[in-house]
Parts: sequence; structure tokens; C-alpha cells
Amino acid sequence: MVITFRTRVPIDETMVFEPVYEPVLRLGRDEKIGLLSQALSVWMYADGSLAGETYGVSLPDSGEEFEGYDEADAGIMYCYSTTVLPPFQGRGLSRILCAYWLGLAKQAGFRLVIGHATSDAMVAVKAFFGARVVSRHERWYGTSRVAHLYELPL
Repeated sequence: MVITFRTRVPIDETMVFEPVYEPVLRLGRDEKIGLLSQALSVWMYADGSLAGETYGVSLPDSGEEFEGYDEADAGIMYCYSTTVLPPFQGRGLSRILCAYWLGLAKQAGFRLVIGHATSDAMVAVKAFFGARVVSRHERWYGTSRVAHLYELPL
């Protein structure tokens, strides 16, 4: 399998990731355009097919507040999403995608990544890179998902 990465992909192509999530967690096209305009983003292709995406923004740009973190700290990246499409899951591609994106984040000067992992598989991937879960949120946005807030030093 040949893995390649792109940092720019037409927005309509990226919308294929939204149906992986429950409706309340999906981004609309305009919302995603706004978020990606300030994000550090990467898309992964496997044998030429779009397979994964991950993106995040500096904590000050996120508009999010997290207890214990200074929302003005530009050295912290909030990871909004790491998603591998179902046909590509179970092949270790999420680790490859995360490794690539974390390298970009480190190169961009970030020292800490925080985010919410909503699957046991993604919690394990983040832990592989040294993340620790700092809190747990039941029924994430009214879904059956449990979100684990993690922090990952770079």
C-alpha cells in the first residue's frame, strides 16, 4: 500500500468524513470551511484513495475553554478530528496519520496537543504516542459516545 499526504484538499472531498459521526457531531460545509481556514490539516491517501483526515487549531483560535489550560497559550493545539474512513480502518493507518500530523504540529512550534478521542481505538492510538487521558465525558453532545480528553506532549 502506498501512503501519501496532502495539506490541501477541496472542501467537498473532505465532507466524506462527516457521515462517520452522528448527526449532532457532523460539521456542515460552511462550518468546516471556517474551521479548516485556521487549522493545521492533513489528509491521508492509501493507494490514491482518500482514507483519513486530521486537523486542529491553536487553543486561542479554537474558542474552546478547558479547565487547567490557558486558552491564550498559542503553544497548545486542540485536535478537532482524527478520522479514518471505515473501509480503511483496522490497518494501522490511524497511527501513520497521527505520526505525520504530530510531526507537522511539532515543526510548527506546538508543544502540547489536547483533544477528545471518542473511540477506544483512538484512545489507544493517542496513548501510543504518549497521550494521557485527563478526563472523561459521558454522552458526548447527547450521543452514546464517551469522549476522553487527552493531552499529548510534543
